[in-house]
Amino acid sequence: MFVGVKLVLPIFGMHVPIGISLSVICGVIGASIALSLLFPKKPHAA
Repeated sequence: MFVGVKLVLPIFGMHVPIGISLSVICGVIGASIALSLLFPKKPHAA
């Protein structure tokens, strides 16, 4: 969603600096990795 918003902002004359953009994307990826390690998927009984 962030990337989509970032692509629309120039229409309204706004700009997101590359450092903030990379921080948000790396933060989301890092949080998803951390959460998947903290709460692993439980195996289904077959």
